Amino acid sequence: MKKYIIVSNDRCEMTGDRKMWQFFAASKRGKMQAQKAAVACGINVLGVFGPKERSAAFSLSLAR
Repeated sequence: MKKYIIVSNDRCEMTGDRKMWQFFAASKRGKMQAQKAAVACGINVLGVFGPKERSAAFSLSLAR
């Protein structure tokens, strides 16, 4: 299983940082599955990041 991080355009009311979610997938199309699942749940997706892109996801979530 690989973990994907979904960064949203929505912001946390307390900190002002962008909200983040985790998605786990075992297939080769995990990034696309993560984006489809997030949109189906009503998340305003800014980006989906794979296992090797965690630092990029965290820096994007803190961007003002």
